Amino acid sequence: MLMDHSTVVALCQTLCALGALGSGRIIYLWNRGRRARRWPTVAGVITDVRFHKGWTQPSVGRSNVRLRVYSAKLRYRYEVLGKSYEGTRERFGSSRRERNRSKAEETYGRYRPDQSVNVHYDPASPASSVLEPGTDAALRSQALLVGAMLLIGACGWIVASVWF
Repeated sequence: MLMDHSTVVALCQTLCALGALGSGRIIYLWNRGRRARRWPTVAGVITDVRFHKGWTQPSVGRSNVRLRVYSAKLRYRYEVLGKSYEGTRERFGSSRRERNRSKAEETYGRYRPDQSVNVHYDPASPASSVLEPGTDAALRSQALLVGAMLLIGACGWIVASVWF
């Protein structure tokens, strides 16, 4: 099945737009994670760790295929200049969804309620905080996917413009 010129161009433009949006998100998270390494730290305490069971969204073309996923949500409390804050971010760019419950438990096994932790907070906005500065390895995988979308979209757009 061949597509006409306008369909190919629209598909390539869509890939480029999604790639650009994804790139913006990745650059923002990477930059925040990098800056968080220089943020001051304060003592905090884990207030809650919960495991959630859920399902993935159906894949395109496979509307009935959904996979069980597990994730852990954590909360911690900390204080800056006498004001109390609550945070939920472990690391910038982490999704921490696992297909295996024991792997999710292992990932968050290092956090327990009432555990003392060091909290890195943004001095310009103390409500923004993270437990582990830097970025998650999953962000690199997302960057590769977004880069591929941009490359395929741009190349397709150029080819469609030259050949059609």
